[in-house]
Amino acid sequence: MGFLRPPKQFFNFMTLLVALSSGKALAAGNSVALGPFACDGVVQAGQDRIVLNGIYPVGTGRRCIAIESLGLQVRKPFTLFSASMDRYGRKTARVVDSQKENLAVRLVAEGMAVFMPGSGLSAREVANFLEAEKAARQESRGAWGKGFSILSTTRDVPVGKYVVVEGIVRRVGKSRDMAFLDFGEDYRKDFTIVVPKKLWKFFDGFSGISGQRVRVRGFVLSRYGPQIQVSHKESLEILTGQGPPKP
Repeated sequence: MGFLRPPKQFFNFMTLLVALSSGKALAAGNSVALGPFACDGVVQAGQDRIVLNGIYPVGTGRRCIAIESLGLQVRKPFTLFSASMDRYGRKTARVVDSQKENLAVRLVAEGMAVFMPGSGLSAREVANFLEAEKAARQESRGAWGKGFSILSTTRDVPVGKYVVVEGIVRRVGKSRDMAFLDFGEDYRKDFTIVVPKKLWKFFDGFSGISGQRVRVRGFVLSRYGPQIQVSHKESLEILTGQGPPKP
C-alpha cells in the first residue's frame, strides 16, 4: 500500500473498545474478533460491518489497509457497545485502544480518509482528526499525494461529492432561519455555504466575516449553484488572511 508504519508506541493495543455513537451497550463485556482489514472506512466484527465514526474515505478504487500495519493486533478481543444503525444496516462506531487512540484518526493520518463531523465527537476528538488530516496533507500521504486536495471556491466544485473547500467570503445574506455565505457575484451559479440559525452563535452571527477565508467540508448540493449545507459547527472553520489554501 505504500503507507508508513507508525511507531509501535503510538498504538499499544492490548484490547479494543468499540463505542457506538449512542453509547448504550448491546451486551456489556461481549468480545468479538476484528477482521484484518479496514476498507473504505469500514471494519468487520464477526457478522457485523462497523462504519468508523468521524471519517469519509477518499481516493480512488477500493481503499483498504491492513489494520495490523497501523500497530493494531488483528483478531484481539474488543467490546461492542450500542445499536445505532445507518441507512445501510451497518453499525456506526469508534474503535479505540486502552490508551484512547482512535483507529479512524489513524486512517485520516494515513491519507485514506478525511474528517467528517458527526454527533457524539468530543472537542478533543475533533482536534485529533484535524491534526491528523493536516499532517497527512502536508506530507502528501495517501490520497493527498494522488490528486486529492482542498478545492477552491473560484473553481468548479463537483456536485454530489464529499469535499473540503476554501475561499474568501464575499458577502453574507440572512433569512429568518438561514445564513448564506456567498463566494461569487452571482449566488445562482457561484458556490454558497448555508448555515442554520442554531449554529450562528458559534461564529458570532457572522459579523465581520466578509473578506475572511473559510474552510468548509460536506456533500455538495446543486441549489442555485453548488452549495454545502452545514449541519455541524465543526464543518466550518474561519481561517485568517486571504492567501492560498492553508496547509
